[in-house]
Amino acid sequence: MRNLFKSGAYLSWIQNRVVQAQYYRDPQNYKKYLEKNIFLPHINNEVEASRNESYKDNLKALNKLVLIRFSEDTMVVPSESSWFGFFDEEMNIVQMENQDLYLQDWIGLRWLNEKGRVDRLLQDGKHMQIDEDYFVNQIVPTYLANLVDIGVDKSLTLQD
Repeated sequence: MRNLFKSGAYLSWIQNRVVQAQYYRDPQNYKKYLEKNIFLPHINNEVEASRNESYKDNLKALNKLVLIRFSEDTMVVPSESSWFGFFDEEMNIVQMENQDLYLQDWIGLRWLNEKGRVDRLLQDGKHMQIDEDYFVNQIVPTYLANLVDIGVDKSLTLQD
C-alpha cells in the first residue's frame, strides 16, 4: 500500500482529495514534494517564494508547544516527525535541531525552543492512543490547568 501511495501521492487529483497525501514528504524526492504537495511544505514555510510570516508569528505566540510522539506509531513514519524529526535522503533520522526548518527558523520553532516553550513527550502505545489516566493526571495539570477542571470522578469540564 505504501508503494502505491508513494507513486501517486503528488498527483493533483490525489492531493486535492486524500488529506493524508498532503502530509506525505518523500525524503528521496524533496524537489517534487516542494513542487507538488499542496499543504505541508507551505504550512512549514519550506517554499521560499511563498513564505508566510504569520505562520511564524502565530507559532511564536504560543505559551507552550507540546509535541507527543507515540512509541509504537505506525501511522506517522518516522514517528520522530511528531517531534519535527525526519529522514534524510539515505533514510537516516535527522532530529529537529538539525532540520533546515529549525536551523533557518522558518516557522519560529527554533525561537520557541530556545525560549524553553517546546515540550517533547513520549507516550507508550500506537498512534493517538493516549491513556486516559496519563491525560487526566499528567497532561491536564501540566498544560491545561487554567482551562479545565477535573472532577472527583475524573471528569473534565472546561472553565468559563
